[in-house]
Amino acid sequence: MIRRLVKLAVALLLLVAIAIGALIYSLDSIAKRAVEAAGTHVVGTRTTLDDMHIGLVSSSASMNGLSVANPAGFADPTFLTLGEGALGVDARSLMSDVIRVPSIRLSDIHVVLEQKGDTSNASVLLSNMKKAFGGGGSGGGTGSSSGRRFVIDELVIENIAITAKASGLPIISPTVDLNVKQVRLESLGSGGKDPIGMDQLTAIVINAVMQAALEAGGSQLPKQLIDGMLGGLAGVGGGLPNFNLAIDTGSGLKDIGNLDQLAGKLGVDLGSLTGALNKDVTKGLGEKLDEASKSAGDALKKGLGDLIK
Repeated sequence: MIRRLVKLAVALLLLVAIAIGALIYSLDSIAKRAVEAAGTHVVGTRTTLDDMHIGLVSSSASMNGLSVANPAGFADPTFLTLGEGALGVDARSLMSDVIRVPSIRLSDIHVVLEQKGDTSNASVLLSNMKKAFGGGGSGGGTGSSSGRRFVIDELVIENIAITAKASGLPIISPTVDLNVKQVRLESLGSGGKDPIGMDQLTAIVINAVMQAALEAGGSQLPKQLIDGMLGGLAGVGGGLPNFNLAIDTGSGLKDIGNLDQLAGKLGVDLGSLTGALNKDVTKGLGEKLDEASKSAGDALKKGLGDLIK
């Protein structure tokens, strides 16, 4: 009788262990797919993640091997790679609609910025981000609204290596290497008042890294790259919640203020820049409409001519 009870207890323990293992594996797979899907949706290029693990007992999560592909037509196959990430998670919130995250720490990021003639990979990716968030607008767009949302007390990005390249431009140095020690953001999700989605979190991280590159690079970067990045960031900004950004490029953490202030440091009038970009878009749209109108008129003339014959 005792042996049977022992065997039954062992069997029950094994079943519990298998169930817990299956649950953890399921959570890991779901989280991994969510990160990959959000990255791909937001930047419009393939995003992959080697590994994601959620520790239910330790109330933590880790990931490594994140890679964001470059848009087509640029030399380097990747825009961004991440070495590793660590998250503190409130385990009690994992099954709720809003997940509480005391801290996120992302380390060893490498970013490649490439200016090719009059366009750059950064401006293409930021244009994709703007489309993902409904073309910008004023405040708090959500991109993809499905899925769980997050309240994050602190997000720290450490050891960012940036390689800026340029081709087809009359510049002295075609390659610039930059380093940013740390980027810090706080109270994402407004302490629970306005939780953010995975898409928004992805966009905020990329936005912060690009602003850090501009802060660190300054006048070392080609003007075309600076203008394209600032214009793209301004276009995306309206679709994201407000966040305060502090950056350490080697002399301690400093708040960099809003995008207008960053542009001012770089000698760029952001209002004039975005106005010029909108003018170019309008001009391009007008030219397309003129072409379409001319084609339609030619087709109509040909049709009438055929009828008269």
